[in-house]
Amino acid sequence: MTGLTHSYTNDTRRSGGVVVKHHLGPGAARRRDTEALALRAAAGSVPVPALLDPAPGADGRGSEGLGGTVPPLRTAFVEAVHAKDLWARGCAEQVMAACGRVLRLVHALDPALLPGPGPLSGQVFVHGDFGPNNVLMEPCGGRVVAVLDWEWAHPGAPVEDLAWCEWVVRTYHPGEVGALEAFFAAYGVRPAWAERHAWMVRRCEEVAAFWEEWRPLSPTTGVRRAQSAATRAWRG
Repeated sequence: MTGLTHSYTNDTRRSGGVVVKHHLGPGAARRRDTEALALRAAAGSVPVPALLDPAPGADGRGSEGLGGTVPPLRTAFVEAVHAKDLWARGCAEQVMAACGRVLRLVHALDPALLPGPGPLSGQVFVHGDFGPNNVLMEPCGGRVVAVLDWEWAHPGAPVEDLAWCEWVVRTYHPGEVGALEAFFAAYGVRPAWAERHAWMVRRCEEVAAFWEEWRPLSPTTGVRRAQSAATRAWRG
């Protein structure tokens, strides 16, 4: 099996036309089940990889399987270009406009299809880790072919995904912050900076806490701490 690039937290590998994803870290079973349910909910409305596994818990044992290990998630391999790889080709605005358009489709999904308590009034289907880091595209960057990594999906506020996508660009592509104009224009809404910034900080702290719980002494944990501090200091 071949490891896939742009896989940072979990162990994701390809075997022929199948992608096998092992969810790692705290809450791995819950995140695996959430991703399976989200992929099923999105299929036909949002471009996603085809889920090859049965519904979580279909065998009556839940997602823990035998021996307490979390079984992998298997999806069909999608032949496409990772959105982050298109940045080097000068396609940042096309990529971000496509991200804005597909995020509208995500937020139009029914949040009641997600696990947990029913959604509150005004909540939408939040991807939870949306950005060019989790998008596959056509080579020209004009159309999203697949949205990946739905393990953090939950009912919530639209600004959560909008803010996190902005954070990804500001953190990893600071020279292309201007492309965010295309993202917000394509989505159709740009919340106030104070609201977006608050959600960026909140999500950074959640990610840092995840790594603190899982691998407190790892270099990645130190990076997440530093990113959280840097994000708190941002000014609009």
